[in-house]
Amino acid sequence: DGSIVWVSINAAAIKNAAGLPVRAIATVLDINDRKRAQWLDQDKNDILEAAVKQLPLDDILARLAKALERQIVDSAAAVLLIEEGNVRINGPTLPAEWREALRLHCVSLAVNLAINAWDSPGFCGITFPQRDDTWINLRSTADHLGIESCWTIPIQSNDDNPLGLITLFFRLTRP
Repeated sequence: DGSIVWVSINAAAIKNAAGLPVRAIATVLDINDRKRAQWLDQDKNDILEAAVKQLPLDDILARLAKALERQIVDSAAAVLLIEEGNVRINGPTLPAEWREALRLHCVSLAVNLAINAWDSPGFCGITFPQRDDTWINLRSTADHLGIESCWTIPIQSNDDNPLGLITLFFRLTRP
């Protein structure tokens, strides 16, 4: 399917009595899970370090979005942050066309995604731009960009007030 697989290769030459190689033997071990765990640890430390250094919130949210994308294949992540009645979008790798479409409809979109997520088991709402009414104003852009689904997880304060949403957009794999 064209996806990258991380492997560890060990090889050894088998030699004859004269010391000349006559065969080789090798093992190939899939280390995707190990690599993903390493990235998760690196990303977690990077985000925590940014918070400790009191970097701007946008920088921390951008690091969070990139960490999610590295862990979840074929996704584009964004954090929608509620701020003084507005919604700010932080998605550093979102296509500019998608970011602009989201920006134009961000308040109504955030409300609908949040309702869907809070009503879903495990607080993870899944919507589909091609068929869910939430996306009616962004449907053509989503189709053009190959966006197939959106997973949404609400961010809440300690006293259960909504702070924002973590959104993951998944693209269709098109030939």
